[in-house]
Amino acid sequence: MRVLVIAARDPGGSLYYLTQELRRRGQLEARLIVLDSPAAAALPRDIADIHDGGAELKHLVEYADVLHFVDLVPEQVQLLDAPIATRLEQGVRVCVQLDGALSPTQSRLVHTAAHERGWALLATRPGLAAQWGAHFLPPFVPWWRAPWQPLTAGTRERESRRRPAVVFVSSMVPVQKNPALEALVDRAETHTHEALRLEIMTGMAHRHVLRRRRSSHLVLTTSRDGLGRSTLEALCQGVPVVCDLESPLAGSYTALSGGQPPPLVRADELDRAVAGLDPHSPSHLELHEWAKRVLDPSRWFAACEALWRDEARAA
Repeated sequence: MRVLVIAARDPGGSLYYLTQELRRRGQLEARLIVLDSPAAAALPRDIADIHDGGAELKHLVEYADVLHFVDLVPEQVQLLDAPIATRLEQGVRVCVQLDGALSPTQSRLVHTAAHERGWALLATRPGLAAQWGAHFLPPFVPWWRAPWQPLTAGTRERESRRRPAVVFVSSMVPVQKNPALEALVDRAETHTHEALRLEIMTGMAHRHVLRRRRSSHLVLTTSRDGLGRSTLEALCQGVPVVCDLESPLAGSYTALSGGQPPPLVRADELDRAVAGLDPHSPSHLELHEWAKRVLDPSRWFAACEALWRDEARAA
């Protein structure tokens, strides 16, 4: 089966690693084109450059068995002179993935078209899944790769005794554009001293974010319609996370983990969490184990098979 994934963006390279893993397993011939890949993020790309006037993309669209759109309204997508509109009219199988970047109006257009034309819907946040009747799966995170693993046991014990604890924040946009996150940063900043440092990375390459977060002691994030990729990555790395999550949404992750609620630190516990940081404490392996269960890649492989082979519809 030939699948072309067309994404507005690919935060953290999730789609790249998913399509790469599907090809490696010989499960599906999945290719990926990302329309907006910020240079600062330095993310891996499948189709990195177009040197042939778009001939490869046109071929991929013409011969795809499935078109998988991510945070895009399929009927509004223009990809050079690739015949996307023609393939949609021909009834090519379509799956639309909602990651949260579409406006309510755009999401409504997708939902209406999916209902009328039998498209499959997938959402990486439970709030979006419930709102638009989509199948829910958390973002694909390759937790078995080194950058997503906790620090090796004993690493922190060997560091300088003068090393400060680090409260870490990362964002692709200025923190001021996220009032809830900015409020957490302001509160954490009041606790900073020579033994506690607040580190903020904005618009930095993802590989650098992974490396710095992995060595931190507490991560500040916010949630909207569910846990974001940064939150899940931090838990994979065994770093505690301060994040408020609505109870109805928490249940979706509890079910995936086998009954254990998301191991998050509530925002109203931030002061206590900061005060209790130990710069030489080991990574929290129980957080990594929870994340592994929630982010089991086999769910993605099974869902891709079902949704792309037209065996399940979530519209």
